[in-house]
Amino acid sequence: MGYEKSGLKAWLPVIGLTFSAFIFNTSEFIPIGLLSDIAADFSITESHAGLMITVYAWVVALASLPLMLVFAKTESKKLMLSITALFVVSHVLSGLASDFYMLMLSRMGVACAHAIFWSIVTPLAVKTAPEGKQSTALSFIVSGSSIAMIVGLPLGRTIGLYAGWRATFLIIGAVALMILCILALVLKKTPGESNFSIRKLPALFKTPALLGIYLITVIAITGHFTGYSYIEPFM
Repeated sequence: MGYEKSGLKAWLPVIGLTFSAFIFNTSEFIPIGLLSDIAADFSITESHAGLMITVYAWVVALASLPLMLVFAKTESKKLMLSITALFVVSHVLSGLASDFYMLMLSRMGVACAHAIFWSIVTPLAVKTAPEGKQSTALSFIVSGSSIAMIVGLPLGRTIGLYAGWRATFLIIGAVALMILCILALVLKKTPGESNFSIRKLPALFKTPALLGIYLITVIAITGHFTGYSYIEPFM
């Protein structure tokens, strides 16, 4: 159930989550704009550097369900703050990485945070939205994600050009830290989802409609990422 109050104060949790969606999506896509710089810094090829995009995607894909099964009963505010803290620390490590494999490891930390974040942010936005405004709250989250592509990625690339790719990761970490503080202030404690267990998982794969959605999603996202993951070296 959404919050009963209206006005700006009632929207603060949703606004905070929107900013978090922005920074998480910015981080997801930012390596694409920094690929050549990272490859040059570590004296590796762009295709080798691109492994951090591939590994990131695999970690998100494989870890999302197991992590949510582990943390399903965790109180939502606590979980959101914890994964945002992991996100911050991982970006600091990315900015300070002494070699490519340390950078890969730090990106895996971001991927784990990402896997949980996108599993809980939309339900949390619905729960914390003012009464009757749940659909609007969802549109906020989508907007935050979209703006990351329009503003976050080009801005991160520009910072990388003038201050280096490490500065981009460190600035993302700093912004995420500010968002973490905002979320700590505006989010209220919300019970986790406790009605899902691994025993119910087989039923999801027995529903033709869901299987169709899964297949379409895989094909669409694969085409989406294949199209531009390595486009930066050609620009």
